[in-house]
Amino acid sequence: MQVVRCNAFLKVEPEITECYMEAPSYPPSKDDLLVKVKRYYYHDWTTSRTVFNITFPSAGWNVLKFRYQDLDDGNSKPLCRKFTLANVSIPLSDEIFWDCPVFVGSAARQIRLTVITDEGKGGTYSFKTSTADKIDPWKTRLQDWQVFFYLHDNHIGRSPHLPVTIQLAPFYNVSYNISLVKCVDDDGGVSCSQRTVLASHKFHAPENISSDEDILETKLLQLWHNPGTYAVTAQILSSECPDGCAVAMSPPFSVPQSKLGLWICVGFGFLLIFTFAFTFTLQHRLKQNKKLLLTAKDNTPTLLLIYLPENQRCLDLVNKLAHFLKHVCYVHPFVIDADVGSKVSDVGSEVGSEAPSCWTSEHMNKADRLLFLVPGNPDAESITPIRDHWVYALHYLTGHYFTTNQVTNKVATVVLPFSARVPHQIANVQRFRLMQDINSLVTWIHSGTWMDSKFLWGPQIRSPAQEKITYTFSDIKQAVHDACQVTKCCNDYKMDKISDEEFFYSEDSTKEKTSPKSSVQDVEKNTSQQYQVLTHPQDGDDDDPFDKQLLDVEELPMLGGDTGTVRDHYPSSDDNSDELDDSIFL
Repeated sequence: MQVVRCNAFLKVEPEITECYMEAPSYPPSKDDLLVKVKRYYYHDWTTSRTVFNITFPSAGWNVLKFRYQDLDDGNSKPLCRKFTLANVSIPLSDEIFWDCPVFVGSAARQIRLTVITDEGKGGTYSFKTSTADKIDPWKTRLQDWQVFFYLHDNHIGRSPHLPVTIQLAPFYNVSYNISLVKCVDDDGGVSCSQRTVLASHKFHAPENISSDEDILETKLLQLWHNPGTYAVTAQILSSECPDGCAVAMSPPFSVPQSKLGLWICVGFGFLLIFTFAFTFTLQHRLKQNKKLLLTAKDNTPTLLLIYLPENQRCLDLVNKLAHFLKHVCYVHPFVIDADVGSKVSDVGSEVGSEAPSCWTSEHMNKADRLLFLVPGNPDAESITPIRDHWVYALHYLTGHYFTTNQVTNKVATVVLPFSARVPHQIANVQRFRLMQDINSLVTWIHSGTWMDSKFLWGPQIRSPAQEKITYTFSDIKQAVHDACQVTKCCNDYKMDKISDEEFFYSEDSTKEKTSPKSSVQDVEKNTSQQYQVLTHPQDGDDDDPFDKQLLDVEELPMLGGDTGTVRDHYPSSDDNSDELDDSIFL
């Protein structure tokens, strides 16, 4: 090979140690070829020969491998080269040309050309050479002209069409016919002398073509995928060939037996095996569930429910949820109103040795899991005698014990349909939606796995093993629905957020935050109901805006007051003070 013209810095390695080249990962389209091959006649004083011109149009690669192989000569080695473009702008505006002289003798030879870039893009092309006397433009008759064309082999088996590129002959007013044929020879299609036509494509050449032009036309032939040996033929159609012009034929190519049926059988077999394995695993898991449930009964984790019962419906929801977790999910729940509430006769007065605040802190330390049920109004007052369980638990969570021991991984929140914004103290812990994430919630309480969530607690929650259960999952859904209806009704006129300055509201500010359609009487009525828990007027003293149960400064423990007289009142959950000492609440 020799370089005819190159307007770029092109490095060509004369030999490649490893000449084997894999098939390109994907073929380029017929309009975006990496290489174009043309054949022409060459004559000098010694001999006449066929020469192939290989062109790399508008090269868009930096490295390209080239493999040129004579399939009919078993002794010849493939010609391999590696081209490297450097110090140029890609793609090139010029073309790179190579001339390849071929001495074919008296017989046509089969050639295969493969090019591939460093990106894996490329193509494989097969064609036949012809003797020089069949392509001499001055001496070869139209009837004997051998049409040159090559196949894009990399489309076989990948595309329903086979691109065929034809170099037009230097004759005027002729047409061409290309056909896909199937070889039916007894020799297995090696010679392909007997063939049947499967698909044909005819087209007319330009009228003004000259002998100096080398025009290439790429056409698509429908490709058959039945197993067998195929070839492509090309022939000139003209009135000057009464008996027909010469027929040029490509190298035969084989289409192997389709493996689609085999892959369908293999896939169906794998599907049967998977189905059998899944069924067996599921049955085994269901049997193991009984043992796991018995184990869960004997090793129930403890769970502290932290909540704020704004109304009776919310309290009913907590009690039903505790009963459901205990009898269906095998959890030992702690509910302060059930465990301590019977000992408390009034707000701040205790019957028994343990105060609600001490009970809360003790169970927060000992319980395996802490679950905060986010209320609809964090500033509301509990309807039970124990008023400050929710606020105290929030602040104790940010206290010394939980901060130093880093046990917040046992804390989670449950968000209900009517819940307000999650307080900042528990904003970063794990969060569950009760109805949607009930399986995950129970799995988290039991420190289970994803398999437990799907195959153990999912069926158990929806179809409990026990025959007599007071509250089922449907009852929990209904309790959530009832609490949602009542809580939303109570919060129709609730402000989104009030600052310390707006804590004690005025009539003017209330009018501004109320719908214009509401009357002044409706505003006063609803706001008085909404904030009656904030003022607690007693003994007929309506002018005193402060809660009678709030302690004087002198009574606080850190100022020398009697700790035994401290009542259970703590700042609002919106207070951003996280640096509180636990001794204040004990």
